[in-house]
Amino acid sequence: METPLMKQYYEIKKKYKDMILFYRVGDFYETFGDDARVVSRELNIVLTSRNRERENIPMAGIPYHALYSYIGKLVNRGYKVALCEQLEDPRYAKGIVKRDVVRVFTAGTVYEDELITSVTNYICSIDLENRGAIVFADVSTGEFRGTWFDEDPIENIISEIQKINPREVVFANAINAEIKNLLEQKNIPYNVEDIDRFESTDIMKRHSMNSGMLDNDEILNATGALLKYLERTNIDAFRSLGDLRIYRRGDYLIMDDTTLKNLEIFSDIRGEVKNSLLGILDHCSTRMGSRILRRYLFHPSIDPDVIRERQDMVSSFLGDTISRLSIIDLLRKLPDIERIWSRVEAGRASPQDLISLKRASFVIRDILAILSSMKNMEDLKNRIWSMDTLAEKIDRAINEDFTTSRIRDGYDQVLDSYRRIISEKERLIGEIERKEIAATGIKNLRIGYNEVFGYYIEVPKSQASRVPAYYIRKQTLKNVERYTTQELQNLEYSVQDARLNIESREEEIYRNLLDELSGMGNVRSSALALGELDFYVTMADLAAKRRYSRPVIDESTDIEIKEGRHPVLELQGDFIPNDAILDTDGNRFIILTGPNMAGKSTYMRQIALIIIMAQIGSFVPAGSARIGVVDRIFTRIGASDDILRGRSTFLNEMVELSNILNNATKRSFIILDEVGRGTSTFDGLSIAWAAVEYIHNRIGAKTIFATHYHQLIEMENNLEGVKNYHMPVIEENGRLVFTRKVRRGGISESYGIEVAAMAGLPGDFLERAREILKKIEEENVLEVRKHKITQRSLLELFIMEELRGIDPDKIDGEKARELIKRIKEMIQG
Repeated sequence: METPLMKQYYEIKKKYKDMILFYRVGDFYETFGDDARVVSRELNIVLTSRNRERENIPMAGIPYHALYSYIGKLVNRGYKVALCEQLEDPRYAKGIVKRDVVRVFTAGTVYEDELITSVTNYICSIDLENRGAIVFADVSTGEFRGTWFDEDPIENIISEIQKINPREVVFANAINAEIKNLLEQKNIPYNVEDIDRFESTDIMKRHSMNSGMLDNDEILNATGALLKYLERTNIDAFRSLGDLRIYRRGDYLIMDDTTLKNLEIFSDIRGEVKNSLLGILDHCSTRMGSRILRRYLFHPSIDPDVIRERQDMVSSFLGDTISRLSIIDLLRKLPDIERIWSRVEAGRASPQDLISLKRASFVIRDILAILSSMKNMEDLKNRIWSMDTLAEKIDRAINEDFTTSRIRDGYDQVLDSYRRIISEKERLIGEIERKEIAATGIKNLRIGYNEVFGYYIEVPKSQASRVPAYYIRKQTLKNVERYTTQELQNLEYSVQDARLNIESREEEIYRNLLDELSGMGNVRSSALALGELDFYVTMADLAAKRRYSRPVIDESTDIEIKEGRHPVLELQGDFIPNDAILDTDGNRFIILTGPNMAGKSTYMRQIALIIIMAQIGSFVPAGSARIGVVDRIFTRIGASDDILRGRSTFLNEMVELSNILNNATKRSFIILDEVGRGTSTFDGLSIAWAAVEYIHNRIGAKTIFATHYHQLIEMENNLEGVKNYHMPVIEENGRLVFTRKVRRGGISESYGIEVAAMAGLPGDFLERAREILKKIEEENVLEVRKHKITQRSLLELFIMEELRGIDPDKIDGEKARELIKRIKEMIQG
């Protein structure tokens, strides 16, 4: 027969079928059935069983005090957890203890620091019905933003996912296979919510959100799907969620997923943050500052005024070393105010959170004093609230030693009266002990208490014969007997009532206190301003330590960099700086030649990284720089296939090139590294040649093209904006010495065999390669080495390639006409 406890469990479990139910029983949270099997496997906990008639029900439990440790492991592996608590004290319960789910934990909806593993903790929602939309929120900080895409929605949403790196994703109505594959690759859990614009509007109205600002169905549905999911999993999140802020692609420097990976903005090639641009810049003292830095890197500004304002702040702190270092020391003492404040607004802040806010106010007071002594800090200072009144309220209410009681004596008269009752009753219990010792003559009689038996009179067994008749036996132990009396029982009942009243009143006071605090001052805006301050002093400190300079930002289309350095690689040892001059006139297209390992890729990447650093408001690793604001950065680097999308290496390369040719503008910066190498030599050369012409003639974007197609060097003679540069090497005793310097002019040596020798390939293998190379050069089998090809001779090569596969005896009239037409187009083009 099913026990009342298991009957209650199954009734609750029905409502949370897709979650692991942690069911409180005494000092443990128990799991049963399939949940127990998962918990046992994932947490390495012994699987036991509970008998249900003849059936053994799998069971696994965890101690209540270790709850967050275990939940964190499950949530980080993508599981949802429902927490079922006892809603009354089992000692006073009549029948089965009342229980219900009080909280649901999922990867993207948690507040607790113990469960959050990174600086940001985003959950995002995606709608792809017509146009694409993505909305994302961090319920631990209140951030809530979204955007939509009219073109290439899947590619653009993938880029946003790569930037924000969500912990959890919600699809509105339908799952997209391509995005699903990406999420599974990154081990990001996902869910589907059925939603339409009417239900989305209703949900927003329910939570006093303005749906009128959402002027398209996609972003309305994405928002509705996210909010619907939050209603099921964390309804308290609505109290801490900020206003939805819409951003558009034209508001910031755009970098697609390919560019983010190629430039290693948020993680390096191994997936680690340490050696990425973010990794070497994020020396912020607070998590609030780290979030601001990430936000700026997500969306570097294209507004020169905004960039210059940030630069002015960095300059002020760079020029005032004492103030900068003092503020950095103070910022290190601050807790994560944003996250604490979200817990306050959601009604989930702990007493320790409140004490942290109180102590933070003292630190903020000192920060404001320093800012008051500096010039041009008025606006920033006015956005930082000292939190004095908040701290005073907390100090009056909260015990520093909150382990005994949360609320201070003297804060609430009703609570104080209950506490006086307890003190009085405990005094009376002490009097009963003295009276009973005198009445019985048992000198070592004492009154004790435990959670199971309550108050008791304890008498040694050797003295049990002297116990009076009105004693009521409670418990027999090895050496003692325990009793109670009617008088002691009456006192115990009144003490229990007083304790329950204290617990209830403390909880009521604490909830009211959190509500009051959440309406005091704009702590969230203040936390954001402190994050900005952290960003400014961190960038200033890096500029001082790493010899960064302030770039000139203007609305031209020019880039001039003197003595530029790669911000990541220069930290790993000696680095040789290089200049760069690019514009949209005579220096808009650089063809960069030189052997492998000479530093071509590093040079191109460092220019892109300097642009990004400049447009977030940072100083840059260069002797000097002038950056005309760039609207997009494109990269075509490396060779790899895309198995998930069914793309070969070459097709992947062409898709990336297509994206560049279709979306770049005159204000864009393009990096091309070895375009066309994924196919035959002639096909690759023709594609590379056409790419140079198309970008030069039709787009006019600033471009650097690193190539081993040395025939392209001749394009400088035919296209006015093309300039040749190279990375020279020196041959010493059969070895290559890389100079790492960029020099004017092109070179037609690739030194491939010499580089192969450096890799340790066998000597006889290298010797054979040299023989073959010599034969190719002498017989001109492949006209790709040391051959000063002209545009005319290149055309001849293309025509020869067309004719090579033609059998004149088999070609019909129609095919012959098509062939002549193609050749004619080549000649005319």
